[in-house]
Amino acid sequence: FIVFCLIVLLPGPLLAANSNVVSGAVGFMLGGDEGWDSISSDYKVNGCKVTFKSGNLLFDFVVTDDYSKANYNSVETGYVNGTNHMVISGKPGIREVTPYHKNGNPIPEDQLIAATLMTGQDFGALSQISFPISVSVSRVKKALRDVQRECPGKTSKY
Repeated sequence: FIVFCLIVLLPGPLLAANSNVVSGAVGFMLGGDEGWDSISSDYKVNGCKVTFKSGNLLFDFVVTDDYSKANYNSVETGYVNGTNHMVISGKPGIREVTPYHKNGNPIPEDQLIAATLMTGQDFGALSQISFPISVSVSRVKKALRDVQRECPGKTSKY
């Protein structure tokens, strides 16, 4: 009876994703052998949600990837502008990108189209995670399997 109550009443703590595994695997997928050091010094992993700050010369971005929304059967790799990329599709909100001015102020809604045109970056709740691959595809897929074990995502037969 006690074991039954623990499994039924406390599924979150018992089934929570290991943030250390997710952090290491996602850091490797995004940053290669240098991991998070080459992506962002400001990141947080909470179960299947990974949040990090990034940016360019014009804007800063807060990116949140939620691997519990991933459809791992949809993973594709291919070249975009001469760089090999991995794309993971999933439920809307699998990736959320929020832009900020360099002074830390959020970009107003009426300026988002201009920000998108200037950066080539889509903002808001997206249905794909896309990133360049800096190491071999087989190594990135191995890291992705670690993420999938912790964050099973959306199930799909195909």
